[in-house]
Amino acid sequence: MRVTDDSNTIVVEVPFEWSDINGEALVLEDGTYIPDVAASPDLAAAGAPSIEVSATDVSVIDVPTAMDYLAKPECTLADSQLYDDGVFEGQIDFYTDCAASDAVYVLLAASYNPDPQRIAILQAVLVTDSDVDAMTHALDTFNFA
Repeated sequence: MRVTDDSNTIVVEVPFEWSDINGEALVLEDGTYIPDVAASPDLAAAGAPSIEVSATDVSVIDVPTAMDYLAKPECTLADSQLYDDGVFEGQIDFYTDCAASDAVYVLLAASYNPDPQRIAILQAVLVTDSDVDAMTHALDTFNFA
């Protein structure tokens, strides 16, 4: 199903079963609002699979800073790759061994090619093979509305 944040800035497709959706903006310490949408079977459950997509611009945080800030030091960085889907270009990291669980944490930060001042940040927690499929589909469908 297609989900969007409350301001209709971000769109992404997630599995129908991931019906626990939060489209509220993130509010930074300085009061800056960042459009954000998260989806999961249960957003409150620790270790549940989830996908979260945020939108901002480089005046708030740039791609390298986002990757450093959102990195998971309690996990093992398993792979880091350049990311380019033709619309977004940046970096994607894959983390394993997070808090002694089998979950994989994925972090993507990428600039928006039509307007490089805008960036998207995608975070995912993957537990099963079907969650990997959900993340792959989210990567194919996330965009600015």
